[in-house]
Amino acid sequence: MWGGSTREEASEMAKECSAMQLISADAPPISMSYGMTPDAKRPSENGRLRGWLIHHVVFGTKLKEKADQLGFEADLRYPGADSQYSLEVAFFATSCAEQMKEKPWATVHSATNARIQV
Repeated sequence: MWGGSTREEASEMAKECSAMQLISADAPPISMSYGMTPDAKRPSENGRLRGWLIHHVVFGTKLKEKADQLGFEADLRYPGADSQYSLEVAFFATSCAEQMKEKPWATVHSATNARIQV
């Protein structure tokens, strides 16, 4: 098991490393992009199932909810989502440029499974 010798230890390690546990009110803006909708059907191939579960858009929706509660910008894009940015590049050009002026020490993060869509 990754991070532990038992399923329980691995689960605890995953929780401790989760972005849900690590984000805080002073976090830089984040951008998340998914190719699936929240109601996407489970893949029929078992080999794809684990990645589908780990990188599911529902994680992005929960992370965005927490970011909104904490008061920092989190852009979430998936098919049919309402994002103010048409491209991830536009998000970084506007949000992160402002963030870097205010907090030049901040590191710009892009969530797992995010990609530039051109």
